[in-house]
Amino acid sequence: MAIGISSSYNEDWSGDTQNELDQARKEAEHWKKVASYLASCHAATAEYDGQLKSTSQARKNRFKSICTTAADLLEGKKLNSLSFSRTNIDENIKRCRSAAKAE
Repeated sequence: MAIGISSSYNEDWSGDTQNELDQARKEAEHWKKVASYLASCHAATAEYDGQLKSTSQARKNRFKSICTTAADLLEGKKLNSLSFSRTNIDENIKRCRSAAKAE
């Protein structure tokens, strides 16, 4: 399980409810910051690639689409078109690690 995600859940909310709520708020804030950081990274890549004459129009359009989707998600819009494979955290961790090693 990815860091920052609590794997414990108590259906009757027994115990220290305030601590559980505080932890949930901290986790939500953590993931909002993660999403914002990654959106900023995509925007920086799109800005840089957009300045290069050698960047294909398909690549420019892909980054425009990624940035538009990221902004929509950060604004709280729910997108029905997201595929499960792109939202699976564990799979995306593996994919990012693999991409970072690629030459």
